[in-house]
Amino acid sequence: MGLLDTYYNQPDRVLERILFAYMGCTFEGRGVLTWDQGRGFHVEAPLKRKGKLPRKIEFLKRSIIQKSDLCSIRMLERNSKCQIVISQIPMRDRFDVITQDRLSLNVGRALFYDHTPKSLQPKDTWKGIVLYRLRSKPILPDNIQTEIRLDGEKIESGISFSGIKYDSSDGHIIIGRMINDNYLELLYELPVDKWSWLEAWRWAKGAQFALSFYLGESVVLLLRKFIKKSRTYTEVLNNIEPESLRSFSPTGNDPVIDRDNFITLSNFIARNSHEAKACIKIFGQIAEVTRQYTWQARELFLATILEAALRTIEKKPFSEKDKSFRVDKALKKFRNTHLSKDWKNTCNRVLKTQRKLRNRNAHPDWLYEETGARSDKSRSDTLNDMIFLSRFYGDMIESMAGIKRSPPELKT
Repeated sequence: MGLLDTYYNQPDRVLERILFAYMGCTFEGRGVLTWDQGRGFHVEAPLKRKGKLPRKIEFLKRSIIQKSDLCSIRMLERNSKCQIVISQIPMRDRFDVITQDRLSLNVGRALFYDHTPKSLQPKDTWKGIVLYRLRSKPILPDNIQTEIRLDGEKIESGISFSGIKYDSSDGHIIIGRMINDNYLELLYELPVDKWSWLEAWRWAKGAQFALSFYLGESVVLLLRKFIKKSRTYTEVLNNIEPESLRSFSPTGNDPVIDRDNFITLSNFIARNSHEAKACIKIFGQIAEVTRQYTWQARELFLATILEAALRTIEKKPFSEKDKSFRVDKALKKFRNTHLSKDWKNTCNRVLKTQRKLRNRNAHPDWLYEETGARSDKSRSDTLNDMIFLSRFYGDMIESMAGIKRSPPELKT
């Protein structure tokens, strides 16, 4: 069974044991785990409580979700050695648990731990396989030849650029292919002497980021399997609609995936350095821009990314008492570290554009006259400014990953 079929045909599971802590008590029971690819997993189980509940329990309290509110639920499948973990679940206002001694919970992801047969245990590599859902149909660097035969006679054949293959001398292997236009199945192997198991586990996320970055969309990771010696880890997530970044794509919505850049960026994100984390934040904020309902909100959100990114990279949080941080100086430092002197004019344009977008929304108006914020000329100029700034954020991400680009040609 292929990975796509495995994803869509998740079985219902009878749970021999469910265990979690909540409100200072331990809850245990048996139940069932069901699956719907659109809504995710559902846990249903009667519970037994060990320990005393607090004398006073306050429900529907208005406050932020804190780390202490997060809970992990461990489960054991009946007649199997498979363990299941649902982690980082906000457990607040659980009337079902407190008043009814039962758990009825919907979650978007679950992690399965199972035994790996000895014959399938890799010796010198970490091995994983991943399934992604894409919004667009990319042009991958390698072609795949297909052939249809009827009773041994070829009746149809074709070639499409829907595959990717990479095999380095140090044992880094990638083999991927498109399935049904909008799904990508990717198998990878990483040498154990160059990658920790945690970095290798994160590589699937790194590839997800690289695909999202180059396609200008939020690629969805649906399922990943990872073999770590005698254990196989399988993560399954609910199927959500990928979102397009539209005009604000940091790379311009080019459907062609460059193999070397894709691998470099995937590796960089998987290593999880401080700068890699900053890149994830930058891209996430660009995606958030597209979710804003008004142009004013989009402008302001996009403009603030520059300062946030530079402060994060330099580890300089905002403080009213500390006036030492300046965006222009931080950008110059970034240029000297990650870009080159050829980017001077571009960086000057970036500063001018960022201030223009931010200041206009600090002093807004709703006028449609020629010089008003809502005039046709103003909105057209604003869109061009936002596209320019989005592309520069993409240049920042690639430069931190070690991918060198030439500065764009500026229109005077």
